[in-house]
Amino acid sequence: GIALGRVADNQLFSYMEGNRALERLGRPKVELLSAGVWGWSRHPNYLGEITWWTSFALFSVAVGEWYMLGGTAFNTLVLSIVAGMTEERMLMN
Repeated sequence: GIALGRVADNQLFSYMEGNRALERLGRPKVELLSAGVWGWSRHPNYLGEITWWTSFALFSVAVGEWYMLGGTAFNTLVLSIVAGMTEERMLMN
């Protein structure tokens, strides 16, 4: 999960830097990042974080602390809401 989030963030940074360079050259920007892990998922950085926390939750269940699933469920809910807000903002630009 952490590795996926790291790769996704690095690819997003490169995409943003590439678009800044294109803008400086007066060329059109790339509208959508669809290469690398961004071709698999619309929000791979969030997917990586959810995977990370889910692994902790599953470990907790394995040692008998099933109530720890609540934190992962809450985190997933928050990230889903944030992803929706991000999509709305992107559609406005």
